Amino acid sequence: TTRARDQEMWILKAQRGGPPVPLEHKISEGVAISRRTPKIAWSNTRGQYPELLAEGESVIYTADIIEDGGQPQLANKKEVVRAKAPECTLEAQDFRNNDTELIYTCYRSPFGDVFGIDLNTGKVTTYRKIADEYNEVEGIFPDGAHALVESSREQPQHDSNHVDIWKLKLEPNSTDF
Repeated sequence: TTRARDQEMWILKAQRGGPPVPLEHKISEGVAISRRTPKIAWSNTRGQYPELLAEGESVIYTADIIEDGGQPQLANKKEVVRAKAPECTLEAQDFRNNDTELIYTCYRSPFGDVFGIDLNTGKVTTYRKIADEYNEVEGIFPDGAHALVESSREQPQHDSNHVDIWKLKLEPNSTDF
């Protein structure tokens, strides 16, 4: 139940040391962390917040981590995108383009797709969506132009259990693997 329901965000400051401090917020899967600013992104499902989300719904949020009285907390929380299963369950992955775009995975079991959303305009870009293919983005290369993707593209079965690691060029409807 931890992964689907009870997973939380905590802060551990390298320069301060000491024990990790909770941000008092649950998450689904991982957290996208900006390399430049204290901005983060994460997803939630009904598993974490049944009182806020309908059955099958998922949401990606962004926020800034600030300190108030020495305690880290979330500020400027913003809903970025919302989806409903089975068409899509969301997972935030990474920022790029100076934190103006968030790259994320849309799971449509047993498949997955790679998308990006412009955080200023809300425009969604499809980077990889093939009907019977699993593609889960796992991180952005330092050049910002490529992503690491778990893909079933050359496997006999196309699901998350049959993947290889690929380098995907982040261009609309990319075929550059």
